[in-house]
Amino acid sequence: MKILKSREGQTAYEVAAQMQWSMRGKDWSGFPAHQRWFAVGETLSHLDYLIEKGKLTVARENKVNIYRVTQ
Repeated sequence: MKILKSREGQTAYEVAAQMQWSMRGKDWSGFPAHQRWFAVGETLSHLDYLIEKGKLTVARENKVNIYRVTQ
């Protein structure tokens, strides 16, 4: 929620890149491609949960899902 409140209208990839991950000190730029894939999947799970709880909305824009905090 904090990530999406800091900048409205982000993709799951953008949200995942800002999350804290326990990858032995590596930041997002140091993640291997396959690890980013799994991290985005985990992020999508959290985003879907927040949508179900009514805390987020998702809209398809330019063939990409954009997540926003509900007002």
